[in-house]
Amino acid sequence: MIKRYDRFLLTFVPLLLAAGFSVGIAQPAIPAGEAVWPPELYTGENVVTVTMPAGIKEIRTVQTPNVRVEGAGVVDCRKQYPLKVYVTTASQTVVLDITIIDCNNRRIRRQLGLPTTWQLDNNRYGAVEQMKTACRDFSVRATGEDPIYLDSISVDDPRLRLELPRKLPIRVFPNDNFSYTVCFTADSTTGIFKFPVTTWIRRPYPSGGKTTYAVADSGVVRVVQRKTPPPPKPPVIPPDTVHQIIPPLVEDTVTDPTTFRSVAVPNAIIPPAGHFYVGDYDFLGLTAGYSLDDHLMVIAAGALPTPDDWGGLHQEMFGAYSLGLKVGLPLANDLNVAAGYQWGRSVYDQAATPLLDSRITINAPYGAISYGDDDSRISATFGYAFKHHSKPDQKQEFDENATFFAVGGDARIARHWKLAGEIVTVESLGAIPIVASARYFTNSYAIDFGVGYVGIATGDNAAPKIPLVPVLSAIFVF
Repeated sequence: MIKRYDRFLLTFVPLLLAAGFSVGIAQPAIPAGEAVWPPELYTGENVVTVTMPAGIKEIRTVQTPNVRVEGAGVVDCRKQYPLKVYVTTASQTVVLDITIIDCNNRRIRRQLGLPTTWQLDNNRYGAVEQMKTACRDFSVRATGEDPIYLDSISVDDPRLRLELPRKLPIRVFPNDNFSYTVCFTADSTTGIFKFPVTTWIRRPYPSGGKTTYAVADSGVVRVVQRKTPPPPKPPVIPPDTVHQIIPPLVEDTVTDPTTFRSVAVPNAIIPPAGHFYVGDYDFLGLTAGYSLDDHLMVIAAGALPTPDDWGGLHQEMFGAYSLGLKVGLPLANDLNVAAGYQWGRSVYDQAATPLLDSRITINAPYGAISYGDDDSRISATFGYAFKHHSKPDQKQEFDENATFFAVGGDARIARHWKLAGEIVTVESLGAIPIVASARYFTNSYAIDFGVGYVGIATGDNAAPKIPLVPVLSAIFVF
């Protein structure tokens, strides 16, 4: 079942959050002054209350054939009057045009309709033998700008069984869907059967004691004679029922969307096919990637020129860019391996020299192994960098290859928080960086706040006077 469009009902985020916990628990008061409440209709029975401070003399209605109105006509100048409105469709356009004449012969006009029209599913089960079971997937999808609230799902045929992935009620966010399974177990009766599967959606504006409205998908099954003797008749499972008292909403799970890295170094995880990410490290380093399928992704990176490049105090410029592929496979539960290749180039130039001072081209194959799940994981990445240096200003070219090795991991400490860290060693780098960070994440982005320690010098290099550097990154996943 697909939700085709939504009106924007709630304007501000605080109001949206408040509505998420209050709708259906207490019916809102009808606004004072001239009003037709609620401002929209729902499938099934609606109580529309008309309020006129000068009293109501007459109510006239014009409606589409899928709407039936009770109570319109001459009124005895009372200030508030209820109309009963019955809507018989969830998948067609509905219009109710109301004209109110108050006791001063002044007229106002209001028009109501469905906030949402639904494209209803008609799942075909095909031929099912007597005493056999067939299952099909159904779904509720929110495609508008606001979430919908799925309170419950009911079936009225004892041959049907619902298999829900999580407890209801649940909030379904825009561009997301809730999928579930309906199984049909045939009995001894043959023939073609059509049955409804009713989802109960929470009304944003409850009225007349109604807090939900029904949207019915359907299934069609053809029961044929069994070719072998039937087994003993299975026990009858009663259909689910709709609860009048609405329990608290079950919150969706939140997963770190950047499980393909520890802090910055790639690990052995490949995001699901179609996922795209873009991010920034310390404002100057950019990264992006796209999963071509569940086992192959493209990775790109680059370093923006600093504000001092070609001007300011230093009169110098630095830039870098890189492009590569990573292939990954799961070996066992919580164990993944990957292999990758990254090509990169960096340039350095001083304004005082006539030619480019340095250009480094890198070809870096690497491998990675990761153990753990999306809540906690440890990874090791190792490889070899073939580096070719070119210094046109000095007319020099030479190779300076280097091995590199990194160990990192993360661990979840709260619903939206992780601790992450990694240590990296690279030949000729001059230091062994150690990075630790705290990560705040939602289902669509992650932000790291951390610090890097570069006080472990290698070779003849001296450690910097201030060995701590800030680490800040933000990665968005689409």
